[in-house]
Amino acid sequence: MALRKLDEPTIDANDPWRNDDLQRKGAGITLSKLVAESGGPMALSLKGSWGSGKSIFLKRVAAYLETKGVPVCTLDAWRNEYMRDPGLALAGALLERVARERDGGKLGMDLRGRMEASADQFALASTRLSETLNAIAQAASTRSGEPAAAEPASTRGVLAWQEQQRAALRKFRIVLAELRAQLLEARRLDARSKVPLVFLVDELDRCRPEFALGLLERIKQHFDVEGVSFVVATDGETLKSAVSAMRGSAIDAERYLRKFFDFEFHLPDPDPARFVPVLSYQSRISDLVPQNLTLPQLTQEWQSCAAPFANERSHRGHDVAELLETFPQIASALRLSLRDQTLAFTAATAAMRVARPGVELLPAVLVFCLSLRYAAPSLFELLRTDQATIAQVLSAPAGLPLALAHTRLAQGWLTDTDTGAFVLRIAQILAIRGQRERNNEFARIMDEMAQKRDFRSIAPIRRAALRMARIGEDDANAYLAGALRMAERFGSKADGTD
Repeated sequence: MALRKLDEPTIDANDPWRNDDLQRKGAGITLSKLVAESGGPMALSLKGSWGSGKSIFLKRVAAYLETKGVPVCTLDAWRNEYMRDPGLALAGALLERVARERDGGKLGMDLRGRMEASADQFALASTRLSETLNAIAQAASTRSGEPAAAEPASTRGVLAWQEQQRAALRKFRIVLAELRAQLLEARRLDARSKVPLVFLVDELDRCRPEFALGLLERIKQHFDVEGVSFVVATDGETLKSAVSAMRGSAIDAERYLRKFFDFEFHLPDPDPARFVPVLSYQSRISDLVPQNLTLPQLTQEWQSCAAPFANERSHRGHDVAELLETFPQIASALRLSLRDQTLAFTAATAAMRVARPGVELLPAVLVFCLSLRYAAPSLFELLRTDQATIAQVLSAPAGLPLALAHTRLAQGWLTDTDTGAFVLRIAQILAIRGQRERNNEFARIMDEMAQKRDFRSIAPIRRAALRMARIGEDDANAYLAGALRMAERFGSKADGTD
Protein backbone atom coordinates (compact mmCIF):
# COMPACT_ATOMS: atom_id res chain seq x y z
CA MET A 1 0.00 0.00 0.00
CA ALA A 2 1.60 3.27 -1.16
CA LEU A 3 0.66 5.88 1.45
CA ARG A 4 3.15 8.69 1.18
CA LYS A 5 3.47 12.41 1.58
CA LEU A 6 3.14 14.37 -1.64
CA ASP A 7 6.57 15.16 -3.06
CA GLU A 8 7.39 18.75 -3.83
CA PRO A 9 8.10 19.37 -7.51
CA THR A 10 11.74 19.72 -8.50
CA ILE A 11 12.38 23.33 -9.50
CA ASP A 12 15.00 23.84 -12.21
CA ALA A 13 17.07 26.91 -11.32
CA ASN A 14 17.52 27.64 -15.04
CA ASP A 15 13.89 27.00 -15.99
CA PRO A 16 11.77 27.60 -12.87
CA TRP A 17 8.42 27.19 -14.62
CA ARG A 18 9.13 23.79 -16.11
CA ASN A 19 6.62 21.19 -14.85
CA ASP A 20 4.33 23.97 -13.68
CA ASP A 21 1.33 21.65 -13.40
CA LEU A 22 -0.91 24.36 -11.93
CA GLN A 23 -0.01 26.76 -14.77
CA ARG A 24 0.88 29.69 -12.56
CA LYS A 25 3.70 30.94 -14.73
CA GLY A 26 1.74 34.00 -15.85
CA ALA A 27 0.98 35.06 -12.28
CA GLY A 28 4.58 34.36 -11.25
CA ILE A 29 6.09 36.48 -14.01
CA THR A 30 3.68 39.33 -13.28
CA LEU A 31 4.59 39.30 -9.59
CA SER A 32 8.30 39.08 -10.41
CA LYS A 33 8.11 42.12 -12.66
CA LEU A 34 6.29 44.13 -10.01
CA VAL A 35 8.95 43.30 -7.45
CA ALA A 36 11.98 43.66 -9.75
CA GLU A 37 10.88 47.09 -10.92
CA SER A 38 9.84 48.35 -7.50
CA GLY A 39 13.28 49.65 -6.58
CA GLY A 40 12.36 49.44 -2.90
CA PRO A 41 11.67 50.03 -0.14
CA MET A 42 8.44 48.11 -0.66
CA ALA A 43 6.44 45.43 1.14
CA LEU A 44 3.94 43.33 -0.81
CA SER A 45 1.44 40.87 0.61
CA LEU A 46 0.99 37.67 -1.41
CA LYS A 47 -2.50 36.51 -0.47
CA GLY A 48 -3.71 32.97 -1.00
CA SER A 49 -5.96 30.64 0.92
CA TRP A 50 -4.53 28.12 3.37
CA GLY A 51 -3.02 25.19 1.49
CA SER A 52 -3.26 26.91 -1.92
CA GLY A 53 0.36 26.25 -2.90
CA LYS A 54 1.93 29.58 -1.93
CA SER A 55 5.19 27.94 -0.80
CA ILE A 56 5.90 26.24 -4.13
CA PHE A 57 4.84 29.37 -5.99
CA LEU A 58 7.29 31.49 -3.96
CA LYS A 59 10.12 29.05 -4.64
CA ARG A 60 9.49 29.32 -8.38
CA VAL A 61 9.34 33.12 -8.14
CA ALA A 62 12.63 33.15 -6.20
CA ALA A 63 14.37 31.04 -8.87
CA TYR A 64 12.88 33.16 -11.67
CA LEU A 65 14.04 36.43 -10.08
CA GLU A 66 17.55 35.01 -9.71
CA THR A 67 17.62 34.21 -13.44
CA LYS A 68 16.88 37.90 -14.05
CA GLY A 69 19.79 39.03 -11.89
CA VAL A 70 17.72 39.95 -8.83
CA PRO A 71 19.28 38.70 -5.56
CA VAL A 72 16.71 36.91 -3.39
CA CYS A 73 16.73 36.01 0.30
CA THR A 74 14.17 33.42 1.40
CA LEU A 75 12.90 33.00 4.94
CA ASP A 76 10.71 30.26 6.39
CA ALA A 77 9.41 32.28 9.33
CA TRP A 78 7.99 29.28 11.17
CA ARG A 79 11.31 27.41 11.19
CA ASN A 80 13.04 30.50 12.63
CA GLU A 81 10.39 31.23 15.26
CA TYR A 82 12.77 30.13 18.02
CA MET A 83 14.91 33.27 17.60
CA ARG A 84 14.49 35.86 20.33
CA ASP A 85 14.10 38.67 17.82
CA PRO A 86 12.45 38.39 14.36
CA GLY A 87 14.99 40.85 13.00
CA LEU A 88 17.73 38.29 13.60
CA ALA A 89 15.84 35.79 11.45
CA LEU A 90 15.75 38.28 8.57
CA ALA A 91 19.42 39.13 9.02
CA GLY A 92 20.26 35.43 9.06
CA ALA A 93 18.43 34.91 5.75
CA LEU A 94 20.52 37.67 4.21
CA LEU A 95 23.77 36.21 5.52
CA GLU A 96 22.85 32.79 4.14
CA ARG A 97 22.17 34.38 0.75
CA VAL A 98 25.53 36.14 0.76
CA ALA A 99 27.27 32.86 1.62
CA ARG A 100 25.67 31.19 -1.42
CA GLU A 101 26.97 33.83 -3.82
CA ARG A 102 29.87 32.98 -6.10
CA ASP A 103 33.04 33.36 -4.03
CA GLY A 104 30.70 33.70 -1.07
CA GLY A 105 33.54 32.78 1.25
CA LYS A 106 35.28 36.03 0.30
CA LEU A 107 32.37 38.28 -0.58
CA GLY A 108 31.71 40.80 2.14
CA MET A 109 33.53 38.97 4.92
CA ASP A 110 33.93 42.22 6.79
CA LEU A 111 30.36 43.25 6.00
CA ARG A 112 28.97 39.93 7.14
CA GLY A 113 30.79 40.29 10.43
CA ARG A 114 29.47 43.80 10.86
CA MET A 115 25.96 42.69 9.96
CA GLU A 116 26.04 39.95 12.57
CA ALA A 117 27.43 42.32 15.18
CA SER A 118 25.01 45.16 14.48
CA ALA A 119 21.96 42.88 14.26
CA ASP A 120 22.88 41.16 17.52
CA GLN A 121 23.67 44.48 19.21
CA PHE A 122 20.33 45.88 18.08
CA ALA A 123 18.41 42.87 19.38
CA LEU A 124 20.33 43.02 22.68
CA ALA A 125 19.57 46.72 23.03
CA SER A 126 15.88 46.03 22.42
CA THR A 127 15.86 43.27 25.03
CA ARG A 128 17.62 45.39 27.64
CA LEU A 129 15.34 48.34 27.00
CA SER A 130 12.29 46.14 27.45
CA GLU A 131 13.68 44.69 30.67
CA THR A 132 14.44 48.17 32.04
CA LEU A 133 10.97 49.48 31.22
CA ASN A 134 9.37 46.46 32.86
CA ALA A 135 11.45 47.01 36.00
CA ILE A 136 10.43 50.68 36.11
CA ALA A 137 6.75 49.82 35.66
CA GLN A 138 6.94 47.19 38.39
CA ALA A 139 8.68 49.56 40.81
CA ALA A 140 6.10 52.27 40.14
CA SER A 141 3.20 49.90 40.65
CA THR A 142 4.49 48.75 44.07
CA ARG A 143 4.63 52.25 45.56
CA SER A 144 1.54 53.29 47.43
CA GLY A 145 0.47 56.88 47.58
CA GLU A 146 3.27 58.06 45.24
CA PRO A 147 2.99 59.12 41.59
CA ALA A 148 3.99 56.44 39.08
CA ALA A 149 7.23 58.07 37.98
CA ALA A 150 10.61 56.54 37.24
CA GLU A 151 13.65 57.28 39.36
CA PRO A 152 16.28 59.52 37.75
CA ALA A 153 18.82 56.70 37.50
CA SER A 154 16.31 54.48 35.76
CA THR A 155 15.37 57.30 33.41
CA ARG A 156 19.00 57.79 32.47
CA GLY A 157 19.25 54.05 31.87
CA VAL A 158 16.29 54.10 29.52
CA LEU A 159 17.68 57.02 27.56
CA ALA A 160 21.04 55.27 27.28
CA TRP A 161 19.48 52.10 25.98
CA GLN A 162 17.37 54.09 23.53
CA GLU A 163 20.46 55.77 22.13
CA GLN A 164 22.24 52.44 21.92
CA GLN A 165 19.28 51.06 19.99
CA ARG A 166 19.24 53.99 17.57
CA ALA A 167 22.98 53.68 16.98
CA ALA A 168 22.71 49.94 16.34
CA LEU A 169 19.81 50.52 13.93
CA ARG A 170 21.81 53.12 11.97
CA LYS A 171 24.74 50.73 11.68
CA PHE A 172 22.42 47.90 10.65
CA ARG A 173 20.85 49.92 7.83
CA ILE A 174 24.24 51.05 6.55
CA VAL A 175 25.50 47.47 6.45
CA LEU A 176 22.27 46.28 4.82
CA ALA A 177 22.69 48.83 2.01
CA GLU A 178 26.35 47.86 1.56
CA LEU A 179 25.53 44.16 1.39
CA ARG A 180 22.93 44.85 -1.32
CA ALA A 181 25.52 46.85 -3.24
CA GLN A 182 28.06 44.03 -3.04
CA LEU A 183 25.51 41.45 -4.17
CA LEU A 184 24.72 43.58 -7.23
CA GLU A 185 28.39 44.22 -7.97
CA ALA A 186 29.07 40.47 -7.79
CA ARG A 187 26.57 40.18 -10.66
CA ARG A 188 28.25 43.06 -12.48
CA LEU A 189 25.30 45.33 -11.88
CA ASP A 190 25.51 48.99 -10.92
CA ALA A 191 24.81 49.36 -7.22
CA ARG A 192 23.07 52.64 -8.07
CA SER A 193 20.53 50.83 -10.24
CA LYS A 194 16.96 50.16 -9.11
CA VAL A 195 17.45 46.39 -8.94
CA PRO A 196 16.26 45.52 -5.44
CA LEU A 197 17.42 43.03 -2.88
CA VAL A 198 14.29 40.91 -2.40
CA PHE A 199 13.17 39.03 0.72
CA LEU A 200 10.53 36.33 0.25
CA VAL A 201 8.90 35.45 3.59
CA ASP A 202 6.81 32.29 3.88
CA GLU A 203 4.92 30.41 6.63
CA LEU A 204 4.24 33.53 8.68
CA ASP A 205 0.69 32.26 9.25
CA ARG A 206 2.05 29.36 11.31
CA CYS A 207 3.96 31.56 13.76
CA ARG A 208 2.93 32.72 17.20
CA PRO A 209 1.10 36.06 17.08
CA GLU A 210 3.91 37.96 18.85
CA PHE A 211 6.55 36.65 16.44
CA ALA A 212 4.40 37.21 13.34
CA LEU A 213 3.59 40.81 14.18
CA GLY A 214 7.11 41.40 15.44
CA LEU A 215 8.51 40.34 12.09
CA LEU A 216 6.18 42.70 10.21
CA GLU A 217 7.22 45.51 12.53
CA ARG A 218 10.91 44.78 11.89
CA ILE A 219 10.30 44.86 8.13
CA LYS A 220 8.56 48.20 8.25
CA GLN A 221 10.65 49.92 10.89
CA HIS A 222 14.15 48.53 10.48
CA PHE A 223 14.46 47.10 6.94
CA ASP A 224 12.84 50.11 5.31
CA VAL A 225 15.96 50.78 3.23
CA GLU A 226 16.31 52.04 -0.32
CA GLY A 227 16.67 49.11 -2.70
CA VAL A 228 15.16 46.48 -0.38
CA SER A 229 11.77 44.87 -1.11
CA PHE A 230 9.68 42.23 0.65
CA VAL A 231 7.05 39.71 -0.45
CA VAL A 232 5.21 38.17 2.50
CA ALA A 233 2.87 35.21 1.93
CA THR A 234 -0.33 35.30 4.02
CA ASP A 235 -3.73 33.64 3.98
CA GLY A 236 -5.46 36.91 4.80
CA GLU A 237 -7.19 35.65 7.96
CA THR A 238 -4.60 34.23 10.35
CA LEU A 239 -2.72 37.51 10.64
CA LYS A 240 -5.98 39.28 11.47
CA SER A 241 -6.42 36.86 14.36
CA ALA A 242 -2.85 37.59 15.45
CA VAL A 243 -3.60 41.33 15.47
CA SER A 244 -6.71 40.77 17.57
CA ALA A 245 -4.77 38.55 20.00
CA MET A 246 -1.94 41.08 20.44
CA ARG A 247 -3.74 44.42 20.05
CA GLY A 248 -7.24 43.60 21.23
CA SER A 249 -10.48 42.83 19.44
CA ALA A 250 -11.49 46.49 19.34
CA ILE A 251 -8.83 47.30 16.74
CA ASP A 252 -9.64 47.06 13.02
CA ALA A 253 -7.24 44.22 12.11
CA GLU A 254 -7.61 44.68 8.35
CA ARG A 255 -6.78 48.38 8.52
CA TYR A 256 -3.94 47.75 10.96
CA LEU A 257 -2.28 45.26 8.59
CA ARG A 258 -2.53 47.66 5.65
CA LYS A 259 0.05 49.84 7.39
CA PHE A 260 2.65 47.14 6.84
CA PHE A 261 2.03 46.52 3.13
CA ASP A 262 2.22 48.80 0.12
CA PHE A 263 0.52 46.40 -2.30
CA GLU A 264 -1.48 43.16 -2.35
CA PHE A 265 -1.15 40.39 -4.90
CA HIS A 266 -3.80 37.67 -4.90
CA LEU A 267 -2.69 34.21 -5.96
CA PRO A 268 -5.43 32.73 -8.17
CA ASP A 269 -6.99 29.48 -6.98
CA PRO A 270 -5.78 26.51 -9.05
CA ASP A 271 -8.06 24.38 -11.19
CA PRO A 272 -8.42 20.96 -9.47
CA ALA A 273 -8.42 19.31 -12.91
CA ARG A 274 -4.77 20.35 -13.26
CA PHE A 275 -3.83 19.01 -9.83
CA VAL A 276 -5.44 15.57 -10.05
CA PRO A 277 -2.87 14.23 -12.55
CA VAL A 278 -0.15 15.16 -10.04
CA LEU A 279 -2.01 13.40 -7.24
CA SER A 280 -2.70 10.29 -9.30
CA TYR A 281 0.93 10.02 -10.42
CA GLN A 282 2.46 10.52 -6.98
CA SER A 283 -0.02 8.18 -5.27
CA ARG A 284 0.82 5.51 -7.88
CA ILE A 285 -2.85 4.94 -8.47
CA SER A 286 -1.99 3.14 -11.71
CA ASP A 287 -1.06 0.16 -9.49
CA LEU A 288 -4.79 -0.53 -9.25
CA VAL A 289 -5.23 -0.72 -13.02
CA PRO A 290 -4.93 -4.18 -14.65
CA GLN A 291 -1.66 -4.59 -16.49
CA ASN A 292 -3.39 -5.54 -19.73
CA LEU A 293 -5.34 -2.26 -19.77
CA THR A 294 -4.35 1.38 -20.00
CA LEU A 295 -6.19 4.00 -17.98
CA PRO A 296 -7.80 5.52 -21.14
CA GLN A 297 -9.11 2.08 -22.11
CA LEU A 298 -10.45 1.52 -18.63
CA THR A 299 -12.07 4.96 -18.61
CA GLN A 300 -13.78 4.16 -21.90
CA GLU A 301 -15.07 0.88 -20.44
CA TRP A 302 -16.26 2.73 -17.35
CA GLN A 303 -18.04 5.40 -19.38
CA SER A 304 -19.81 2.87 -21.62
CA CYS A 305 -20.34 0.31 -18.85
CA ALA A 306 -19.47 -2.31 -21.49
CA ALA A 307 -17.45 -4.53 -19.12
CA PRO A 308 -18.92 -3.96 -15.67
CA PHE A 309 -16.84 -6.25 -13.47
CA ALA A 310 -14.72 -8.70 -15.47
CA ASN A 311 -12.71 -9.42 -12.32
CA GLU A 312 -11.76 -7.79 -9.05
CA ARG A 313 -8.74 -6.09 -10.60
CA SER A 314 -10.77 -4.46 -13.38
CA HIS A 315 -13.43 -3.59 -10.78
CA ARG A 316 -10.91 -1.50 -8.81
CA GLY A 317 -9.72 -0.09 -12.11
CA HIS A 318 -13.23 1.17 -12.76
CA ASP A 319 -13.16 2.71 -9.29
CA VAL A 320 -10.03 4.59 -10.35
CA ALA A 321 -11.71 5.81 -13.53
CA GLU A 322 -14.70 7.12 -11.58
CA LEU A 323 -12.43 8.74 -9.00
CA LEU A 324 -10.42 10.61 -11.63
CA GLU A 325 -13.58 11.66 -13.46
CA THR A 326 -15.48 13.03 -10.48
CA PHE A 327 -12.82 14.22 -8.03
CA PRO A 328 -11.89 17.52 -9.79
CA GLN A 329 -15.53 18.54 -10.06
CA ILE A 330 -16.30 17.69 -6.43
CA ALA A 331 -13.16 19.42 -5.16
CA SER A 332 -14.06 22.53 -7.15
CA ALA A 333 -17.67 22.48 -5.92
CA LEU A 334 -16.58 22.26 -2.28
CA ARG A 335 -13.78 24.81 -2.81
CA LEU A 336 -11.03 22.57 -1.42
CA SER A 337 -7.52 23.94 -1.10
CA LEU A 338 -4.61 22.03 -2.64
CA ARG A 339 -3.71 20.63 0.76
CA ASP A 340 -7.26 19.48 1.41
CA GLN A 341 -7.48 17.95 -2.05
CA THR A 342 -4.35 15.96 -1.27
CA LEU A 343 -5.82 14.66 1.98
CA ALA A 344 -9.19 13.73 0.46
CA PHE A 345 -7.57 12.05 -2.55
CA THR A 346 -5.19 10.12 -0.30
CA ALA A 347 -8.06 8.83 1.83
CA ALA A 348 -10.03 7.72 -1.24
CA THR A 349 -7.11 5.85 -2.79
CA ALA A 350 -6.25 4.31 0.59
CA ALA A 351 -9.77 2.89 0.79
CA MET A 352 -9.40 1.38 -2.67
CA ARG A 353 -6.13 -0.26 -1.72
CA VAL A 354 -7.22 -1.79 1.55
CA ALA A 355 -10.78 -2.80 0.63
CA ARG A 356 -11.26 -6.56 0.56
CA PRO A 357 -12.29 -8.22 -2.71
CA GLY A 358 -16.00 -7.85 -3.24
CA VAL A 359 -16.28 -4.72 -1.07
CA GLU A 360 -18.10 -1.94 -2.91
CA LEU A 361 -17.03 1.68 -2.38
CA LEU A 362 -19.37 3.85 -4.51
CA PRO A 363 -16.40 6.05 -5.54
CA ALA A 364 -18.20 9.32 -6.41
CA VAL A 365 -20.24 9.35 -3.19
CA LEU A 366 -17.25 8.22 -1.13
CA VAL A 367 -15.12 11.04 -2.58
CA PHE A 368 -17.89 13.57 -1.94
CA CYS A 369 -18.23 12.53 1.70
CA LEU A 370 -14.46 12.44 2.26
CA SER A 371 -14.22 15.94 0.78
CA LEU A 372 -16.80 17.10 3.33
CA ARG A 373 -14.19 16.16 5.94
CA TYR A 374 -12.38 19.39 4.95
CA ALA A 375 -15.21 21.54 3.59
CA ALA A 376 -17.62 20.88 6.48
CA PRO A 377 -16.00 18.75 9.24
CA SER A 378 -19.08 18.67 11.48
CA LEU A 379 -21.22 17.19 8.69
CA PHE A 380 -18.58 14.60 7.86
CA GLU A 381 -18.46 13.49 11.48
CA LEU A 382 -22.24 12.90 11.44
CA LEU A 383 -21.90 10.74 8.30
CA ARG A 384 -18.84 8.86 9.57
CA THR A 385 -20.54 7.94 12.84
CA ASP A 386 -23.81 7.05 11.08
CA GLN A 387 -25.74 9.78 12.91
CA ALA A 388 -27.03 11.23 9.64
CA THR A 389 -27.41 10.11 6.04
CA ILE A 390 -26.01 11.86 3.00
CA ALA A 391 -29.59 12.31 1.78
CA GLN A 392 -30.49 14.16 5.00
CA VAL A 393 -27.50 16.45 4.52
CA LEU A 394 -28.20 17.27 0.87
CA SER A 395 -32.00 17.08 0.78
CA ALA A 396 -33.04 18.65 4.06
CA PRO A 397 -36.45 20.35 3.86
CA ALA A 398 -34.97 23.58 5.20
CA GLY A 399 -32.26 23.57 2.54
CA LEU A 400 -28.52 22.98 2.69
CA PRO A 401 -26.81 23.22 6.10
CA LEU A 402 -25.12 26.53 6.91
CA ALA A 403 -21.75 24.73 6.89
CA LEU A 404 -22.08 24.39 3.08
CA ALA A 405 -23.12 27.99 2.42
CA HIS A 406 -19.62 28.90 1.17
CA THR A 407 -19.56 26.13 -1.45
CA ARG A 408 -20.94 25.89 -4.96
CA LEU A 409 -23.58 23.52 -3.64
CA ALA A 410 -25.41 26.62 -2.47
CA GLN A 411 -25.31 27.93 -6.05
CA GLY A 412 -27.14 25.01 -7.66
CA TRP A 413 -24.28 22.57 -8.26
CA LEU A 414 -26.38 19.59 -7.14
CA THR A 415 -29.01 20.22 -9.81
CA ASP A 416 -27.17 22.07 -12.57
CA THR A 417 -24.20 19.74 -13.16
CA ASP A 418 -24.01 16.08 -14.17
CA THR A 419 -21.74 15.10 -11.28
CA GLY A 420 -23.79 17.06 -8.75
CA ALA A 421 -27.07 15.55 -9.93
CA PHE A 422 -25.50 12.09 -9.87
CA VAL A 423 -24.29 12.48 -6.26
CA LEU A 424 -27.70 13.77 -5.17
CA ARG A 425 -29.57 10.87 -6.87
CA ILE A 426 -27.30 8.25 -5.31
CA ALA A 427 -27.66 9.93 -1.92
CA GLN A 428 -31.42 9.69 -2.21
CA ILE A 429 -31.32 6.05 -3.32
CA LEU A 430 -29.00 5.20 -0.41
CA ALA A 431 -31.78 6.35 1.91
CA ILE A 432 -34.08 3.61 0.57
CA ARG A 433 -34.00 0.49 2.71
CA GLY A 434 -34.03 -2.83 0.91
CA GLN A 435 -32.14 -4.05 -2.15
CA ARG A 436 -35.27 -4.68 -4.25
CA GLU A 437 -36.66 -1.19 -3.57
CA ARG A 438 -33.35 0.40 -4.54
CA ASN A 439 -33.23 -1.62 -7.76
CA ASN A 440 -36.75 -0.49 -8.63
CA GLU A 441 -35.78 3.15 -8.08
CA PHE A 442 -32.72 2.75 -10.31
CA ALA A 443 -34.93 1.23 -13.03
CA ARG A 444 -37.45 4.06 -12.73
CA ILE A 445 -34.74 6.73 -13.04
CA MET A 446 -33.18 5.06 -16.10
CA ASP A 447 -36.57 4.74 -17.81
CA GLU A 448 -37.23 8.41 -17.16
CA MET A 449 -33.85 9.35 -18.62
CA ALA A 450 -34.43 7.17 -21.69
CA GLN A 451 -37.75 8.88 -22.35
CA LYS A 452 -35.97 12.24 -22.15
CA ARG A 453 -33.19 10.82 -24.36
CA ASP A 454 -30.72 11.77 -21.65
CA PHE A 455 -28.47 8.88 -22.63
CA ARG A 456 -25.31 10.48 -21.28
CA SER A 457 -26.66 10.38 -17.71
CA ILE A 458 -27.89 6.78 -17.94
CA ALA A 459 -24.36 5.26 -17.95
CA PRO A 460 -23.29 6.53 -14.49
CA ILE A 461 -26.68 5.51 -13.03
CA ARG A 462 -26.31 2.01 -14.53
CA ARG A 463 -22.82 1.73 -13.05
CA ALA A 464 -24.11 2.82 -9.65
CA ALA A 465 -26.95 0.27 -9.84
CA LEU A 466 -24.45 -2.51 -10.52
CA ARG A 467 -22.26 -1.36 -7.65
CA MET A 468 -25.10 -1.02 -5.17
CA ALA A 469 -26.43 -4.45 -6.13
CA ARG A 470 -23.12 -5.87 -4.90
CA ILE A 471 -23.62 -4.33 -1.47
CA GLY A 472 -26.53 -6.57 -0.67
CA GLU A 473 -27.20 -4.93 2.70
CA ASP A 474 -30.56 -3.61 3.78
CA ASP A 475 -29.10 -0.38 5.19
CA ALA A 476 -26.74 1.01 2.54
CA ASN A 477 -26.12 4.19 4.55
CA ALA A 478 -24.54 2.20 7.36
CA TYR A 479 -22.38 0.51 4.73
CA LEU A 480 -21.24 3.93 3.48
CA ALA A 481 -20.46 5.06 7.05
CA GLY A 482 -18.21 2.01 7.43
CA ALA A 483 -16.39 2.86 4.19
CA LEU A 484 -15.84 6.42 5.44
CA ARG A 485 -14.35 5.17 8.69
CA MET A 486 -12.01 2.85 6.80
CA ALA A 487 -10.91 5.57 4.37
CA GLU A 488 -10.37 8.10 7.15
CA ARG A 489 -8.35 5.64 9.25
CA PHE A 490 -5.87 4.83 6.50
CA GLY A 491 -5.88 8.14 4.63
CA SER A 492 -5.02 10.17 7.72
CA LYS A 493 -1.67 8.40 7.94
CA ALA A 494 -0.44 10.15 4.81
CA ASP A 495 -1.55 13.69 5.44
CA GLY A 496 0.26 16.85 4.44
CA THR A 497 1.57 18.95 1.63
CA ASP A 498 3.17 22.33 2.14
